[in-house]
Amino acid sequence: MKPRIFVSSTFYDLKYVREDLAGFIRAHDFEPIMFEEGDIGYESGKPLDESCYETMRNADMAILIIGGQYGSNAAKQDTDKTDEFISITQKEFKSAVNSGIPVFAFVDAKVNTEYDVYKNNAEMIKKDNNFKFNQTKDIRVFNFIRSIYAIGSIPVNEFVKVSDIKDFLSKQWSDMFKKYLLQCREEKEIETIKSSVSKLENLVNNMSVMLEAIGKNVLKENSNEYKDTKAQQKAIEICEKIVSVFSNINVCHYKKISKDEIIDRLFKLIFIIKKHSEENVVVFKEHFIRYERIDGVDFEITYENTSTPLLIEICEELESDDMKEMVKEEFKQNYLDQFLV
Repeated sequence: MKPRIFVSSTFYDLKYVREDLAGFIRAHDFEPIMFEEGDIGYESGKPLDESCYETMRNADMAILIIGGQYGSNAAKQDTDKTDEFISITQKEFKSAVNSGIPVFAFVDAKVNTEYDVYKNNAEMIKKDNNFKFNQTKDIRVFNFIRSIYAIGSIPVNEFVKVSDIKDFLSKQWSDMFKKYLLQCREEKEIETIKSSVSKLENLVNNMSVMLEAIGKNVLKENSNEYKDTKAQQKAIEICEKIVSVFSNINVCHYKKISKDEIIDRLFKLIFIIKKHSEENVVVFKEHFIRYERIDGVDFEITYENTSTPLLIEICEELESDDMKEMVKEEFKQNYLDQFLV
């Protein structure tokens, strides 16, 4: 499938530029879209220019050429002020921008020079109806150019000869192809990394199965020692989940209070946040920082919006009093100190 490139401009004043560009595009084995060559599929019962905008929306790239003529007014404009009408070319450009199509814009060098004069004297020129430019036949061309510059992400270049346009496009298309090749290489590297991670995960899973089997033999599967070991592993897993749910926890206390009491208040806060998230009392954005004082202890917690399912899972795992006490002890021994301020 060849890339389809829409050439947008006024016709009569830029006819030879358009013809030259059409041959240049075909020489790159791309497909030019030229209304004068019948490349626009017109629909019965619709204004002709509406079909141009639809074709533009389905293009892969657009080349915009601006000379001294502004062009015919676009159809279906809801204004009585004819000086506010925009041209078909400008509306084609808007269709490209709104559709996210890459646009390369080129302005006749003489028109661009007059645009600089207009920019510096716009108010005076608007009031003087007799003010004329040599190359630019309608000052709405300047407003069009200004709107392109205002977008900030579209390259705008002036040209004296058609070869200026072709030289610039050749360099840009080469650069785009180079970036495409780099992207292919990066995607290949990412796939290699994913494959390595997958192999590592399989290895870890296999090791876990082996260690599980060894543990059952050494500790005897039905023994209390084995069950205690499994419960301790679960407690560590829950502590890690708590730390991952709250990307930041700062704990301040203003009265003498034990670590056990701080842990009690932290777990109380975990269930409060879970309740609020379920009842939509708190409207979460990407994340929020919550300040909470519970029985003399101040907590500053950063909570990620995407962590709500994991938070609910943690609370369900803490429903067992025995597990809750084991998790509290594990958190006190190995996690709490890093959060105390």
